Amino acid sequence: MSDEVQFSRGLFADRSRLGNILTILAGLFFYIVCMLLPLVGPAGRTTEHYGLNFVTFVAVLLVASACAMGGLIVKLRTRKEDQSPFPYITAGLASVYLLLLVNLLAGQVSK
Repeated sequence: MSDEVQFSRGLFADRSRLGNILTILAGLFFYIVCMLLPLVGPAGRTTEHYGLNFVTFVAVLLVASACAMGGLIVKLRTRKEDQSPFPYITAGLASVYLLLLVNLLAGQVSK
């Protein structure tokens, strides 16, 4: 391959790098989600600004889910091309975020 073709593909043309960046972001968001989790728990419901806390938590959770799902999709496509190992950590993060979102919204519907 010539250098011109590789240069024109762009910074994120290497899918493995993009998948790793999205997985790292999803991991960092996990830390933030864990810090925000008490804001929507039983103790957080007694505060007068619970609605704002809930919206903030859902927004952070959706961004984290998007990073995890994007990383998983990119890594699975890369795996199809080069037979790399299954991305267990990325799949685990995506499933944890999905479970958190379902649990949070199911708890809001029932209350």
